[in-house]
Amino acid sequence: MKSFVVCLYTDEPRADVKPQRIYELVPDSDSESDGMIRIIDESGEDYLYPTGWFQPVVLSTPIQNLITTSVRRNKKK
Repeated sequence: MKSFVVCLYTDEPRADVKPQRIYELVPDSDSESDGMIRIIDESGEDYLYPTGWFQPVVLSTPIQNLITTSVRRNKKK
């Protein structure tokens, strides 16, 4: 099962994440111990961001599929 987070805020204006948007979490236990999480951001690539910027969310399977399909489609553009 995939995991997702919602962006609460960002203190970096150039970050490829936006408040109130949902992102797929990529498991990365090494980064979590450093206070970072790896997510697939607006660029369609996975990058590290501060854990405090995000809150976990639980999504239904159809919504998960919609989000991951949308991210893949945007990455191909």
